[in-house]
Amino acid sequence: MEYNTLTPDVRIAELKKQMSEILEISESDLEKVNMSDITEYDSMGKINVSLIIEELFEYEIDFDTLDSAEKFSDICNILVAKG
Repeated sequence: MEYNTLTPDVRIAELKKQMSEILEISESDLEKVNMSDITEYDSMGKINVSLIIEELFEYEIDFDTLDSAEKFSDICNILVAKG
């Protein structure tokens, strides 16, 4: 799928869907909980999230940035700011 042709809102929705799958959490819970409270959001989980972000947004997010994101919305705000 050509993600770069999708609007940012659609890419964010796809990010939420894929993250909820790999982190084994519902999409609604992903929006509510702190990232640090998600068991699957360990170093391997962060690698998988970074790969999804790279695919969807053509942006290589570093682990310090992922560590600093307390909520899913923080990750979204970083990605929207990067354009």
